[in-house]
Amino acid sequence: MLFKNKILLLFLLVSAVVSAQTNTGQFVNYTGKDGLSEAYCSAVAQDSRGFYWISTQGGINRFDGTNFKTYFPSDMLGEKQLLDNSRVYFEIAPDQLIVTLGNSQAYILDCISQEFKPISCFKNRCALDFIRIDQNRIAVPSFDTVFIVNNRMKLLQIIVPPLKKQTPFGLQMKLLSKSTCLIGSPKEFFVFDLDSKRFLPFKSGLPLEGVSNTGYGLLYADQKRQRIYFMNYFSGLFQLDYSGKVLYSWRQEGADNELPGLPWVMIVDKSNPEMVWVGGDHGIAHLNLLTRKGIRYQHDPLIPFSLGSDQISNLFMDRYHNLWITSTKGMSLLNKNATLMESWALPISADEPVMNICRISPHELLVAKYFSGVFKINEENRQVELVQPDRLKKSWFIFKDGSKLIHGGEGVVLRQVDLKTNRVTELNFLKEYFKKSELVVIGFRHSSGDWWFSGNMGGGLVRFDPNTKKAAHFCRDKQSFSGSYFTHYSETPNGDLWFASNKTQVLTHWIREEDRFEEVNFEHLLKTAHQSVALCMVTDPKGNVWVGFEGGGLIRYEPETKNMLFFGKREGIPSSFISNLVFDDRNRLWVGTRKGLACISADLKKVQSFGVENGFPSEHFDQSSYFDRQTGMIWIACDNYLLRFFPDKLLKVEKQHLEIFIDEFLVSNRKQTLGRGKIYSLLPNQNTVQLNFSSINSLGRSRIEYSYWLEGASATWVSLGTNSSVNFPSLGSGTYVFQLRARIQGTKNWVYLKEPLHFVIGTPWYRSWWFNVLVFLASAGLIFFVTRMYFLSKIEKQRAVLEKQRAVQNERDRIAYDMHDDLGSGLTRISYLSKEALKKPDNQQELERINSASLELVENMSELIWAMKMENDTLSDLLAYLRHYAVEYLETNRISVYIDLDEVETETIISGETRRHIFLIFKEALHNIVKHAETEKVEITVSIVEERLCIRIRDFGKGMNGEEHTKKFRNGMKTMQKRTDQLHGKMEIGCAEPGVRLDFEFPLS
Repeated sequence: MLFKNKILLLFLLVSAVVSAQTNTGQFVNYTGKDGLSEAYCSAVAQDSRGFYWISTQGGINRFDGTNFKTYFPSDMLGEKQLLDNSRVYFEIAPDQLIVTLGNSQAYILDCISQEFKPISCFKNRCALDFIRIDQNRIAVPSFDTVFIVNNRMKLLQIIVPPLKKQTPFGLQMKLLSKSTCLIGSPKEFFVFDLDSKRFLPFKSGLPLEGVSNTGYGLLYADQKRQRIYFMNYFSGLFQLDYSGKVLYSWRQEGADNELPGLPWVMIVDKSNPEMVWVGGDHGIAHLNLLTRKGIRYQHDPLIPFSLGSDQISNLFMDRYHNLWITSTKGMSLLNKNATLMESWALPISADEPVMNICRISPHELLVAKYFSGVFKINEENRQVELVQPDRLKKSWFIFKDGSKLIHGGEGVVLRQVDLKTNRVTELNFLKEYFKKSELVVIGFRHSSGDWWFSGNMGGGLVRFDPNTKKAAHFCRDKQSFSGSYFTHYSETPNGDLWFASNKTQVLTHWIREEDRFEEVNFEHLLKTAHQSVALCMVTDPKGNVWVGFEGGGLIRYEPETKNMLFFGKREGIPSSFISNLVFDDRNRLWVGTRKGLACISADLKKVQSFGVENGFPSEHFDQSSYFDRQTGMIWIACDNYLLRFFPDKLLKVEKQHLEIFIDEFLVSNRKQTLGRGKIYSLLPNQNTVQLNFSSINSLGRSRIEYSYWLEGASATWVSLGTNSSVNFPSLGSGTYVFQLRARIQGTKNWVYLKEPLHFVIGTPWYRSWWFNVLVFLASAGLIFFVTRMYFLSKIEKQRAVLEKQRAVQNERDRIAYDMHDDLGSGLTRISYLSKEALKKPDNQQELERINSASLELVENMSELIWAMKMENDTLSDLLAYLRHYAVEYLETNRISVYIDLDEVETETIISGETRRHIFLIFKEALHNIVKHAETEKVEITVSIVEERLCIRIRDFGKGMNGEEHTKKFRNGMKTMQKRTDQLHGKMEIGCAEPGVRLDFEFPLS
């Protein structure tokens, strides 16, 4: 490898330009403007996930097809910047890439964690190259030794070739078979048997003249055909067999134009083992090892899609068989599909588009460019030249009729070119018909031999017979049709013609048999209003008309049935703006749009789309297209490029699919080690999460848009646009699943992350279940304690109140007993003495008064004592006392009494004050009856209704007739009413005929 680097440097300094016919190709070029860290690139490798790793003199770049991400070994290893001059090789295990740095030391680069790990067995040893022998062994040439290691970088074998003289360039090595290899220096080589470990000298017939200072570089060993390829700066490239015999020399055979100058790197074409890619100091070449013929690709500063630089440093073919070329000015990519397409050095653009193409000979075609003239393309020597630039100007169309070429464009004068003599003559017959026209927009030859033309500004159509020189004019003024002029045409198999009117939705059909026109207005045929106009049209072999609209998609119209079939984005057409249509020889329709090229199968069941990922330099197919029946190829203008390809080969191309991966998983700004199927357990304070991700879209520069769904935090997908990272600050505790999807902007199909990221954020101790249980138990204990203390305090208060009430009651009882004992005994004695005194006639009247007062006093005292005793504070005691009093009092006054008393089901407590008021009301009522009613019978009804005590007292006396009689009751009534109001009760008095009725209601609650 060191030898190659020095030879390459020599080539770059002194090599001469080799003039030869080359192909520009369809390259995608990358430089520092696109994100490369350094212009000089040394190698490319691809990891197991599909990312590309590009080593440069200024760091290692990871490329996903859209973005570059640079890693500087000097920053990671903390050493001098010299380390950034690196070289990548291949993977020894998934995501483990072999790398050598500027100090010639070998490392393993972890493609996921981006960590560099030194290979211990090569410490203080210079590794010049890494060559895989088989699945388990790798050969590592150094300056004078070849080391054999396994995939774990364990040293298995040391090979020291018996060189006569040490070389400053280091050893070279290529495998000849599974068990033999060719090892040597630029001036001597040996065949080494890996099994027997024996050397055999390799005697070659290579010329020695002029090579004394440089020697030979070992480029490639073709094991299948047993061929070895050597190169020398002075002598060129040689092909030898395994015996050392020189079979071919490109320089000696005069075939240097098949090579890219002086080659120094050669790799096999994986898609075609008979072919190899050769890189040199003048670009690259695709060389056939059997025919020894090749196609060269070189840089052309006038063509942006040509090879980025001619100074090639290395070649690499990825797993998709795409070719990556590193050079002194960056990196270039040649899509394997791009080799299916030929490009032509014809400068075109949207301002100067291709108008039409026609073949004029077996190896020549003419291309009419808008207002730029006519160009002739020679397919044999690939030359492009301008035809009659002084006469054929401002072109709109060309067509061939025998040996004549008809050209038209600005003005109404046609120019006829004799293809045999190149003589140009003017044809003026259109002046009579296109009097107002400034342009002849279309011109073509009908299968009948007639020429047809259309002129703008109302010129309509002219049919011209070149043999008879007769012309027929059709226009709107003659009521032939409604169109002013026409921009597109197509001929059906039966010779009918269809024309598309300019900026309308109307097609004009010329019926050949009847020589008349009829129109089809799609605005009337379509159920939904079409706001777009027809841009192009073509007819198929069955006579159906295909119309491409500006924003309205593609429609197939069947003239006989008037049925229509629609094709749009849903059916697979890249855009609803249809620019051009062309059928190939298998009745497949190719549809050009500004967002890609589509092909509709002949049975209309399959639609395939093509773009940059298929090898095209652009997705703008908005100019003309042409099917060449002689070669079976389609010519099409793609942005600024004129291309041609075989339809069958393009349809066999497999698309490369988008892939997405998580690059970094940061938790609280700390990088986590990514692993497949891993579930990350995070602490509660590790709740700030950031994810960086990327997608692999190696063949497209289209931007990628992302959306994510974090299960556990969001309910649906969240769009990120083109941002390739997302941050989640302050996530709560729980289980999360991060899902990601991506798609190319402008497309519908999403690609999903194969392995979603799972992580769990722990619960803080103050939110854990055991803490919640502990808090619950503590809270319950505290509540129990506080409640217990509260109720204990309340019980103590109630006990104090009860003690106080008991003391009061005891005092009341004592007073009652004392009053009963003292006053009762004294009053009883007075009553006794007054009775004794009554027996004496002189004191009769006074003593009766004393007796009466003392009896009343004793009675009142008994009532007071009854009211004060708490043992009487029940409803049943009250009712019993009322019944006792009523019977005793009324019978004493010779009045019969009837008492209806409800039984008390539930005991109700009534205070002494309430009992006293009810008793006094009851007593006053009976007193009034005895005193005023003059009745012999009283009825008393006591009932309990809805927690209210109801008492009804009725006498059968003289009633309350007369105002004077009513006044007798007034004071007693007021007293009863006042006591009733104090108890929040009701009192009613009324006549009962005979007698009076009193009703009382007292609340018991």
